[in-house]
Amino acid sequence: MLNIHRGVVGVVAMLLVGCTSGYGDGDSFSPTSPTGASSSFCEAFKELSGSGLNLASKAAWDQRLAVTKQLVDLAPPAQQANAKVYLQLVTDRVQLASLYNYVSVPQLPADVRNQFIAAHQSQQDQSNIFIAYAKTTCNVE
Repeated sequence: MLNIHRGVVGVVAMLLVGCTSGYGDGDSFSPTSPTGASSSFCEAFKELSGSGLNLASKAAWDQRLAVTKQLVDLAPPAQQANAKVYLQLVTDRVQLASLYNYVSVPQLPADVRNQFIAAHQSQQDQSNIFIAYAKTTCNVE
C-alpha cells in the first residue's frame, strides 16, 4: 500500500505542486548558457515539460521515465543529488500509475494522490530545486 501511495504523491505533487517550492537555506544554482551537453540537457527537459498532461498509457509513462533518466545523466555535477531524487520520484510515480492501469493523474483516486503527496513531500521539495534549475537554465516557463 505504501508503494501505491508513493507513486500517487509524486504524480500529483508534480502536477499540483510543480515548482512552487522556494529554495531552502543554502540552496542555490547559477544558470548557464546551454551549449554542448547543456543543450542536450535542455532538449531533454523541454521534452519532459511538454509531456506531463499526456501520461495516460504505459508507453507514455515509460517514455517519461526514459527521458527523465537521460536528463539526470546530463545534469551538471552540482545538481546530481537533486536530479537523482527527482528520478526516484518519477520512478515511484510510474510504479503507482502501473497499479491503476496507467490512468491519467486526475483519474487516480483522490485519497491515493493525497497520501502519495504527503509521503513524498521532502523528495518533491528537493526535486523542485532541480526543476527550477532546469527551467532557469533552459529558459522554460
